[in-house]
Amino acid sequence: MPEFFFAYGTLRNGINSPMSAFLANNTVYLSQAFMRGQLVDVGQYPGAIESIVADDKVWGEVYQILNAGTLFAKLDDYEECSARFAKPHEYVRKAVPVYLDNGKVLMAWCYIYNFNTDGLKRIESGDYRDII
Repeated sequence: MPEFFFAYGTLRNGINSPMSAFLANNTVYLSQAFMRGQLVDVGQYPGAIESIVADDKVWGEVYQILNAGTLFAKLDDYEECSARFAKPHEYVRKAVPVYLDNGKVLMAWCYIYNFNTDGLKRIESGDYRDII
């Protein structure tokens, strides 16, 4: 089970979100990073989907998790993928490889968009900060 978390949207540092503050208080920031994927604009937030194409990158940050039970009890509810929500969930929490600034690759938990992306606008840069 990975001990790291990859944030690419409203959970990122500096985003005006109560959950961003919660994440900061329950993790230790490690590095800027990216995952192989595409980022789509879901409306008030982004969704990441996985890709095997080398040029497809979703930019974000990696955090070391301090207490996974506490962290994911709250984040799974925020992302509406806990048992409290009917399936299918809009997001699934999944371990994905992330690429750190220093060249290291590690496995980190990430919320992956789980619905059809037809008709959603792609965020070409792969960086949510570019559209907020």
